[in-house]
Amino acid sequence: MFPSIAQNENQTWTLDQCIEYALKHNFTIQQTLLQSDKAAVNLKSAKNNYLPEIVGKGRNIYNWGLFVDPATNLLTTQSSEIYTGSVEGELTLFNGGYNYYTLKQNRDLLNATLSDNKKVSNDITLAIISAYYQVLFTQEQIKITTTQRDQSRIQHEMVKGMVDKGVLSKINLQEIESELAQREAAITIANSNMERSQLALKQLMAYTNGNLYLANEDKNSIPDSLQIDSYDQIKEKACIFLPEIKSAQYRLNALQYRSQATNSLRLFTFSVSGGVITRSSNLVQLEQKKQFKQNLTEYVSFNLAVPIFSKFLKVNALALSKIDIDIQKKELDKVNLEVEQRIQGAYLDLVTAHNNFKALDKKSKAFQAQYNYASRSFSSGIINYIEYYYAANMLVTSQLEQLIAEYDFYLKRKTLEFYEGKGYCQR
Repeated sequence: MFPSIAQNENQTWTLDQCIEYALKHNFTIQQTLLQSDKAAVNLKSAKNNYLPEIVGKGRNIYNWGLFVDPATNLLTTQSSEIYTGSVEGELTLFNGGYNYYTLKQNRDLLNATLSDNKKVSNDITLAIISAYYQVLFTQEQIKITTTQRDQSRIQHEMVKGMVDKGVLSKINLQEIESELAQREAAITIANSNMERSQLALKQLMAYTNGNLYLANEDKNSIPDSLQIDSYDQIKEKACIFLPEIKSAQYRLNALQYRSQATNSLRLFTFSVSGGVITRSSNLVQLEQKKQFKQNLTEYVSFNLAVPIFSKFLKVNALALSKIDIDIQKKELDKVNLEVEQRIQGAYLDLVTAHNNFKALDKKSKAFQAQYNYASRSFSSGIINYIEYYYAANMLVTSQLEQLIAEYDFYLKRKTLEFYEGKGYCQR
């Protein structure tokens, strides 16, 4: 179960709450739910095929000229007004199994649409996870660029003092002023990126109540070595529960039942029918109510219909249904292959992201040590401004690279956990 959704506009949203809100409000999910409703109605209709069909009829007939009065069974030339009424019904006892196979077909189609709902929900969930971490990344990016801007301001004051003392030339001051302007521009870009990522997340959630304030996820430290199942183990589990595979299999089953239903139309149909019929005429000098009672007829009939020739329509329909089955078998193979590729990609992405972060972490620590030394040396006059500026820029670059790698790892880890069936995956 997800925790309750945040209601206060200024309240922070966790990843769980964002996913829960999206699953309830996303328009694509709502559309697929309506498709399931349609499939449920079709299944109900297939069940109703086993019920008898009952029809009530009433007619008011005006006659003139020579005709047989149905109320008296006599020839007459008098104009007359005749009333007839009937209640008739028919129940199909055997139609080659058409009702049975149609029921099985519609049940599998309903299961397929339910699996489609889960597939769409899973796709939206993965998109929410990606968008959520993108927002968190841009927030961290703003913090880093702001810190870098503040450091550049300190450096600007330091260089300005040295220029005033004649230790450095104005060119050095102009360089640091240019760097400070770049830092301000970086903050503007970072803020724009955050607004865009916020917008993308809100669109996925169908959220319209202002800004989203996200809670920092408990990301845990990135381990030195990955402790995950092997690719084959993850694939074996995922291929069992992922809904897109189930959906393709249900559709294949439905097409096979449809083929059997089509073939059943070539067999005979046996049904029983019955009814009650009555009539009255203004030519009979008898009260209408008594005429209805006197002319009451009841009947029961057994009906047999054998198809002899239908212009090969049923033969062609059966051939088309077999082609559809072959197409769906290819679709099932395609879905299985796509799932395997996604799982393999998620597995390799996590391994790559982990190795990349570890390498960049070492790189960032090395540049941090280099910058610390350069800062002390520059303050003491041991190195010139160009050497110090180079160390500062390399540290900035390595910090951003490390931040990107860190959030890339968190995202890839969540994605692989998803395919392992943990947390947010709908089976």
